[in-house]
Amino acid sequence: MANKVTLKEQYTEAIKVFTEANRPDLVKFAEERIAVLKKKSANRKPTKTQEANAKLAEAVYDTLVEAGRGMTIAEIKATNPEFAEFSPQKFTGLFKVLGDRVIKTYDKKIAYFTAKVEDVEEVEE
Repeated sequence: MANKVTLKEQYTEAIKVFTEANRPDLVKFAEERIAVLKKKSANRKPTKTQEANAKLAEAVYDTLVEAGRGMTIAEIKATNPEFAEFSPQKFTGLFKVLGDRVIKTYDKKIAYFTAKVEDVEEVEE
């Protein structure tokens, strides 16, 4: 599916067209609409569910770091009783929250999830 064109992108394109057509009144209108859109998006806070999922995602990540190896969803569920009730779809959502911090690999059609741990070198002073 192609990415949807946002209102901001549409107004930006309209500004280009209106500038070429020498219509400063319409350019001003489009710029005001972009300002309103920025103002609306600046006040967004994560929902309670998103905040709870962020905490759960960190717990899943910590479990993967402690394991130090690839784990299936069933193995992750077995490590913590809090995870036992989660569906595989819930884990997929949590892995999306973690983004590039988790690596997904397949071995014989089984998905393994591994924590991507960055090596931190100690700096001697």
